[in-house]
Amino acid sequence: MGSVIDVEAGETIDFEILAEDSEVDIEKMQLISNGGTVIDEIVFEGGTEHAEWNPSVEAAGGSEWFVVKVIHEQGRWGTSSPIFTAGGEYDLKLTALNVDPDPTPARI
Repeated sequence: MGSVIDVEAGETIDFEILAEDSEVDIEKMQLISNGGTVIDEIVFEGGTEHAEWNPSVEAAGGSEWFVVKVIHEQGRWGTSSPIFTAGGEYDLKLTALNVDPDPTPARI
């Protein structure tokens, strides 16, 4: 699920977003990235059934992800599938973490 795009650091990523709901108006949309940070947002005053948005983001380089969160007037929300940027040669990722529940005390 989702897509991977190959971009270099500093390149612009242009999004084309369309959301529709004929039953409950859309209040706002958010573009969310790494760490769950809202990096851009658009509010539709009075709500709308048909929402279009074209935000742009400058790629930081390395692995990033983006999702769109659509928030309805009643507080319900949905998210898009993620879009990932391809990682670079020097990206670091955690593959395992072992924690010793009984660490050796420090010597003084």
